[in-house]
Amino acid sequence: MTARRLRKCPKCRRYMLGEVCKKCGVNTHSPHPPKFSLDDPFIEYKVKALLETMGKSGKTS
Repeated sequence: MTARRLRKCPKCRRYMLGEVCKKCGVNTHSPHPPKFSLDDPFIEYKVKALLETMGKSGKTS
């Protein structure tokens, strides 16, 4: 089993290898965060979007 193929169901929070959860039928997604690099040419836009998402509370949720 490789980490690239590991998927997570957002509804029942189970880990699996398939694109669709066998328990609830919801599309799964990768549980791994995207790669980050300070050399990224788009870092300015990503940080700005993150700060707008966080708002004044400083929380993302």
